[in-house]
Amino acid sequence: MIVMLFSLTLLLQQGNHKPQSCPVQIVKFSSHGSAVDYSYPGHATLTLSNTTDKLVVATIIKLSAIDAVGDEHEFAVTLTLSDKGKIKPGQTKKGSWTIHTPDAQKLKAWISALRFEDGTVWHDDGSHSCSKQ
Repeated sequence: MIVMLFSLTLLLQQGNHKPQSCPVQIVKFSSHGSAVDYSYPGHATLTLSNTTDKLVVATIIKLSAIDAVGDEHEFAVTLTLSDKGKIKPGQTKKGSWTIHTPDAQKLKAWISALRFEDGTVWHDDGSHSCSKQ
């Protein structure tokens, strides 16, 4: 009986899990793949908005490809914004990267980590709640 009550309590707690808040929002994300003959590379472009009152000094962004059945396959490469990519409170910043994927490949971008000027670091909790397709 005690084990059943404990199990039920755990299930109820899991159901109440709130999505992680996002200190920086991905306002816009777009991508296009490489030409079939690779005459031009693909690009991923996103716009970020700092919704905090702190200066963001580093941003780590992850990408994944989404296959035909909806499974995600994370890219081995991690995208970052350089020192020029600092994002002031309330400011938006655009980033663009060359990617090598087929055209029409569905992609997802999410914020993996942020470092603020005061030294604090925010990490994604694995939920990819700060994402855009």
